[in-house]
This record gives sequence, C-alpha cells and structure tokens, in this order.
Amino acid sequence: MAPAKMRGMLNISFQLMITIGILASNLINYFTAKISGGWGWRVSLGLAAVPAMIMVGGSIFLPDTPNLLVARGKDDKDRAMLRRIRGTDDVGLEFDDLFVLGTLIAIKFGTTGVADISRPYAIGVVVCICVFVSAFAWSWGPLGWLIPSEIFPLEIRSAAQSAVVVFNMTFTFIIAQIFLMLLCRLKFGLFYFFGAWEIVMTIFVYFFLPPETKGIPIEEMDRI
Repeated sequence: MAPAKMRGMLNISFQLMITIGILASNLINYFTAKISGGWGWRVSLGLAAVPAMIMVGGSIFLPDTPNLLVARGKDDKDRAMLRRIRGTDDVGLEFDDLFVLGTLIAIKFGTTGVADISRPYAIGVVVCICVFVSAFAWSWGPLGWLIPSEIFPLEIRSAAQSAVVVFNMTFTFIIAQIFLMLLCRLKFGLFYFFGAWEIVMTIFVYFFLPPETKGIPIEEMDRI
C-alpha cells in the first residue's frame, strides 16, 4: 500500500518495532521478577496479551489492498482506497561485533568459562550485546521482512510472507531454547559460531539475492 519511494523504509520499520518490543519486554520481565511473592510472571504474560489483542482487533478493520482490488478488476475502489490510505489524489557489519564480544569473553574467562565477573566488565559485555542488536536491527534483521514482500508475485504474496514469518519465528524459538546449552559447551566460541554464520549469509546475499528493488512499483517486480 505504500508509495514505491517509501515502501522499503516503512517495511524495515517493522523490524524496528519488533526490536523496541523486545527491549520493552525485557525491561518488563526484569522489574516484574522483583515483585515479592513470585507472581510477577503473571503480570508479564498479562501485559504481553495487550498488544496481541490490539493487533487481532485491528486486523478486523484492515481494508483490502489496492493491488488486490486491481487484481479483482475493481479499479474505482482501488483509486478510492489509495486516496484513503495516502491522503492525496496522487495516486553485515554486526558479525564484527560478535567476534569482538567473543574475544572479550575469551580474554576474561579463558577457555574454561570460569571467572569472577566484575560489575564494570559485566556492563561492558551488556553494552557490546546492545551494540550488536542495534546493528542487526537495521541491517540483517529487516531483510526477512523486506525481501520476501518485494519479490513474491501478488497471487501468493500473503501466503508466502506468512510462511517466511513462520520460519523466522520457529528458528528464533529454537535458538532461544538451545542458546544456553550451546554457551555452556562452546563458551566464548559460541559468538564466533554465530559470527561465522553471518559471514556465510553475507556471501549468500552477494551472489544470490535479487537486485535492488528501490523505487520500482510493486506491480512491476515481475519483470525483475
């Protein structure tokens, strides 16, 4: 629904909102865990349901996209929808961070992973993690949302994008479940492990990712 010149920016902002949500959820979990009586987790889960209900309720009122209306031969409704939406008649950087983080931990802990952690050092590690997350959120992170939404034909775009989200969330869940186990086994090497995978991702994107789609109307993506 977005104009071609703004489509990528608006799509990538979705990843920004996810990252802000992750930060908010971690802050909420941190403070609710301090509630005496051990019932703070109920507050945390209850608050998570609020944005979920807002999204489900809001989805009921989402209109058909202009592209879908055109595909159905409803050109008049298409123009009206564009006017309504737009309010006008004019119708890899972060793998370095991972290696740095792994090296800092290796220098501090050695290969055993056992050492006393000073407060300044712990803060430094957290800062490095935050830098990595920030770099990931404006580089690799948005690609999972942006590229599929650009390259799929209109007929399968919704279903294909849904499949992308399913795989994204599934592997996010898997990584979250095995992270501590891998950290215990690989120790500082875990950060090298993830950094190496991002090098592989960089090579893959260089050779196989479709060309730049900036400024190209979504309806003309088939010719690319």
